[in-house]
This record gives sequence, C-alpha cells and structure tokens, in this order.
Amino acid sequence: MTRLTIGRRALLGASAGLLAAPAIVRAQGGGRVVVGTWGGDYQDLLTANIAEPLLKPQGIEVLYDVSVAPPRKTKLLAERMTRRGTFDVACLSDIDMFEMAQQNLFEQPSADLVPNMTNVIEALRKP
Repeated sequence: MTRLTIGRRALLGASAGLLAAPAIVRAQGGGRVVVGTWGGDYQDLLTANIAEPLLKPQGIEVLYDVSVAPPRKTKLLAERMTRRGTFDVACLSDIDMFEMAQQNLFEQPSADLVPNMTNVIEALRKP
C-alpha cells in the first residue's frame, strides 16, 4: 500500500486556488471548474473537502484533468497567451510552482481575483 503525504502548504495552496474558482467560473459564465491534479488520494481529498461541500452547493461542477505535473506545466506555458486555458486550477508542487513563477506565468493575487483574500495566510499571498 502506498501512502500519499500532502504538505500543509500544498493543501493550503490548492484550497486557496479552488476557493477562488467560483469567481473565475462566474466571470467566464460557466458552471464548472477544471482542476489539473494528480488524481488518486489527492483528488479524493479535493473532492471531499472542497468540491462537494463548497462548490457543489453553488451549482459548480468540478472536472478533474488527471496527469503528472510535467503535462500541466506544459499546458500552462503553452496556453498562457490564449483567452481560455484547458483548466482553471493547476495543482503543482512547491518546486513546480517556483519554476512557473520564474516564467512569469502567474498574476499577482488581488481581492478582484481572490474575493476571499482576507482569509489567505499572509505568507501564501504570492504569485
């Protein structure tokens, strides 16, 4: 049996991203959010703690784009100039996030992008 260990920062980062998803979905006029994730236990964690209790009551369907990190990073880089990417939330490790930040891939977090910004831990308010 393989045991999946999820760090506190990875969980908080994914949670903050998914909590921002309803604003993204409403802005795009849809009722679903596509999450790029590893699948398995991590996907089960996201479903049980975020998708079902927080998004489903708002009528937002969560679809999962399951793969390892390199294809997600490639999609992020390839689609950064397009109007709409293939997913709304990309779950990445801290090393992968750092690499993507070095590519100037992320926007600065703001209250417009993350309506729940006041509840995000200060140390995690980074691109």
